[in-house]
Amino acid sequence: MKIFFLLFILQIYSYYRNFILMNAADKFSITIFLSLSIFWITNDLNIKSVALLYTGVISTFSYVFAAYHKIISPMWRNGKGLSGLFKTEYYGSSTLLKLSNNIFYCQLLSWGTIIFQFSAVIALLSTTYCLVFGVLSSLFHIFNSVALKIRGFFLVFSATLPCIYYASTVIVDFINISK
Repeated sequence: MKIFFLLFILQIYSYYRNFILMNAADKFSITIFLSLSIFWITNDLNIKSVALLYTGVISTFSYVFAAYHKIISPMWRNGKGLSGLFKTEYYGSSTLLKLSNNIFYCQLLSWGTIIFQFSAVIALLSTTYCLVFGVLSSLFHIFNSVALKIRGFFLVFSATLPCIYYASTVIVDFINISK
């Protein structure tokens, strides 16, 4: 178990040295790694539960915060933000370049992304929707991984899906007990 703590310290050191170069997935992975390290280090079931619950809730709200930042951006609302992203050398491709010229599709994908990300909070309130969200989230991140070359997001967020489901079961059970 001490190896997880050592790996966590090494990861923090690495992130500290390269913070400017990190993308959101890199920055988010340190939070995930910390909570999952706590899960593995302790034998206390309550602390394990809190670590999983924290990971699930923070992951869910990262989707919601991403949606919020997109919806307040006129470029995302009108599809030009996604179109511009598709045209970049780093994230773009010949297929995406063709798609970027059709503002209707870019707007549709932008709003689909915003709605999908906002709907993450529903996953915490319904275990059934949580399973649906898990599938949609996996497809979303596979697309981003392949089409936009954002591989880190797929690995980081896929790792949190079981934690989101765990958080959903805890919250749904709490709501049902409170009735």
